[in-house]
Amino acid sequence: MYNSLCYNGDFHQVAEDTHWYPFMKIAIEYLREHHPPPLQPNDDDGQKLLVFLLAIASHQIADAAWHGNLTGCPNGFIDATAWESFNDNEDAAHSSDDTGGDCVMDYELPIGYMASIDNCSVPSNELKEIYERYAVAYNSSIENNVTTTLIQTCTSILLVGKLADALFLGLEYPTYSSNNSFLLDQLHEYYYGGLSNMVRLAVQYWDQIIAMYEYGTDICTLTGINPYYLNCNISNNFTHQQQQELTSYVQSAPSGYLPFADNTLSLVPSFSLIEIQTGLISNQSYAAFGHATLFGDFNGDGLTDLVVSAPDYYVLGCVQGGRVFIIYGQVGCSLVPQLKISVIEELANQTLISPECDGDRFGSALACLDWNNDGYNDLVIGSPSHGPNFRGAVFVFLGSAQGLQSLPYMRIYGVNEHDRIGCKLYTADLNNDTRRDLIITSPYAQPNGYNQPQQGAVWIFLNSGQNISNNELTVANASFTIWGETAKSKFGYSLEMIPPSCINNVNYPTLMISAPADQGKLFVYSFQPEPHLLLTLMGQDENDHFGQSFSIYKNTCRLAVGSPTRSINWVGGVDVLSLPNLFNQPNTSLQISDISARLSISGNKVFGRLGTTVQWKPNGDLCISAPLGKRNIQPLQLQKSVGRAYIVSANRISPQPYLVAQDISNLSPKVYIAQNQMNRFGSGANILSSTSVSYYVISSPFTTVCTTVRLPGMLYFLLL
Repeated sequence: MYNSLCYNGDFHQVAEDTHWYPFMKIAIEYLREHHPPPLQPNDDDGQKLLVFLLAIASHQIADAAWHGNLTGCPNGFIDATAWESFNDNEDAAHSSDDTGGDCVMDYELPIGYMASIDNCSVPSNELKEIYERYAVAYNSSIENNVTTTLIQTCTSILLVGKLADALFLGLEYPTYSSNNSFLLDQLHEYYYGGLSNMVRLAVQYWDQIIAMYEYGTDICTLTGINPYYLNCNISNNFTHQQQQELTSYVQSAPSGYLPFADNTLSLVPSFSLIEIQTGLISNQSYAAFGHATLFGDFNGDGLTDLVVSAPDYYVLGCVQGGRVFIIYGQVGCSLVPQLKISVIEELANQTLISPECDGDRFGSALACLDWNNDGYNDLVIGSPSHGPNFRGAVFVFLGSAQGLQSLPYMRIYGVNEHDRIGCKLYTADLNNDTRRDLIITSPYAQPNGYNQPQQGAVWIFLNSGQNISNNELTVANASFTIWGETAKSKFGYSLEMIPPSCINNVNYPTLMISAPADQGKLFVYSFQPEPHLLLTLMGQDENDHFGQSFSIYKNTCRLAVGSPTRSINWVGGVDVLSLPNLFNQPNTSLQISDISARLSISGNKVFGRLGTTVQWKPNGDLCISAPLGKRNIQPLQLQKSVGRAYIVSANRISPQPYLVAQDISNLSPKVYIAQNQMNRFGSGANILSSTSVSYYVISSPFTTVCTTVRLPGMLYFLLL
C-alpha cells in the first residue's frame, strides 16, 4: 500500500500500522477466535491465515533489524553501510540498501519460486475484519476504509512487482555493487540486520506467534510497538541429548551425487578452468556448512581428524544453533572420499552443539590446543552470537582416548554488548613455555559502548598447563587485551604469528593483526612479555580493505596480503612482501607504497574481489580466491558471477621486486571453479596439512544441489 499505483498511496498509514506488533496481536486473537487451536489439518482457511501472518511477521522483525536505530542499536546494517560505503551518510546508505539488497538477492539467490502465482494466497476477507478490529482497539479510523477489493488490488500490484523483481531487478546488480561494497560483502553474513540475522529473528518471532496462538497473547509482554522487544514466557523442554541427535529436516541426497547446475559453465572456455570434484555437503538447508575447518588429533591415536562447522545449522528448538562435525581418522581410509560429493551427516563420527543453545552460531571459529596439559588436543569453538545482545562465548571441549567430550570443560563469555567474542580463534605460544595459548578476536567489539562501534579487540589467555578451578571465565579474565586503534576499524579481523627468524634482533613472540576497514592496516605486536607495538603498515587507497586476509610463509619469510576491494570495480589484488625488508625500514609507521613488493597481483574480473583469502601451500605456492566476478559490467549481460581459486607457483614470486602489478591470469595457469555459478565459491579457504596429507579446502556457501536442500553450504577439497 506504499506504492502510488495502489490508490495513490492513500493507505500508506495502513501499511505502516501493519508493520508493528499491535496489528499482530489483534490478528492472533482473531485467529484464535475463528480457528481455535489446535489448528486442524482440514482447516485450509486457518492454515492460510497463519502462514500469511508469519510472512507479515518476517517483514516486521527484519525491518527492525535492518534499521538498527529501531532496536536502539546504531550497529544495524544500514548504519554499518553508512560507515563503510557512504562516509557516514545514513540517507544515502538507506536508499542504496533498500533497493540494492533486493537486487543482490534476486541476482544471487534461487528465489524465483517466491513469485509463483500458484502459491500465492491472500486472506482478504479475514484481513478486512482484522483491520476493523484494529480501528476500534487503537482508534485509527483509516483502517475502517480498508475493503477486500482494496486488499486484493494492492496485493496483486505487489505480486506483479515481486515477479518483475525476480525476473529483472538482478540486472541492476552492477549498479549497486559498484558503489556499495559493504552491501555486496555483508548482506548475507552481517551479524545485525544481515539476512542470516533476519532469519534467526524471524524464526524466533514465529515461535512466539505460534505460542500466542496456542496459549493466548497474554503470555507475551511488550513495551511500545516494536516486536523486537517482545518477551514471551515460552519453555523449551528439549534436553541436550535430544538436541545432540542428528535430525534430518530435509530429504537427504544420496552420497554419490554430484551437484547439478542450473547455470552450468558449458559456455565458458574450458582450457584453463578445472572443476573440483571432491567435496562435502550438508543435507540441511541454509546451514552455512563449511564455514570453518580444522585438522587435529583429538583421541591421541596418531591419526589426523577433520573438523568442519555449520554455524547456521538448525538444532532442535534452536534456530541457527550451529553444529560441528568431526570425522576421526582411520588407518587406510581417506578422511574425504575422493572424486565424489559426500554428505557430512553420513560420514561424521561425532557432532557437537552449544551447551546453551540460543541461536549463537556455534562453530563460527575453531582452534586446537592442549588446554589442560593431559596430552590430548582439545577443541575450541566460537559462538559469537551467544548470550544477550551478542556478547558471544567460547567453549573448550576436552580430547580423550575416546575422542572429544560432548560438553565443554571451560566456557569464556563476552562482557560488553556486541563483544561477539569467538568470531575468530587462534593458538600460538606467546610466552615461550612450549604451550600454545588461546587467542580470541572480535572485529566488532566496542570498549565504551555504542560511541566506539566495531573498534575490535584481541584477548589472550595464557595457557598455564594446569587444570583451572574456575571453568567459567569472561574476557575480563584475559591475560592481555589489545584494543583496536580507532572505532570502525575492525581490528582483529585476521591474525597470525610471525616466526622470530623473520625479524632481525627480535627474540620475542610476535603477532601480526589486521584492521581491514576502509584503507586497511596491519599491526605488529611483540610480547616482552607485555604486548608492545612494533610497527604498522597501512594500505594504499580508501576502501581497499588491505589486510582482510593475509598469510605468512615461514620458510622464506614472505607475507601475502589481500586487498579484495582494490582498484576500479573492485577486481581486488594481493601484495607479496618480504618480512625482513619490512622490519628493516627506518620508520615504524609505514604505507604499502613505502615497501617494494616481491610481487603485486591484480584481479581481472569485475567485482571479483581477488584476495578475499590468501593461503600458502607447504611448498611455497600461493593460493588465492576471488568469490565473485564477471567479465564485464554491462547490466544486461546474462553471464553470471563465477567464484575462482588460483594457485601461483612459488617460482613465479621473484626474490627481486616487481615494478608493475601482474594480472592473475598470467601467473596462474590453472583456475579452479565449483560446478555451479552464483555460489560465492572461495568466500572462505584453508590449507589443511598433516604428516600424511594436505588439502586446499574452499568453501562455497551458496551451493544448491537439489530442490529439497537450499543453500546448505559446501566444501571442496583439492588434494595438494
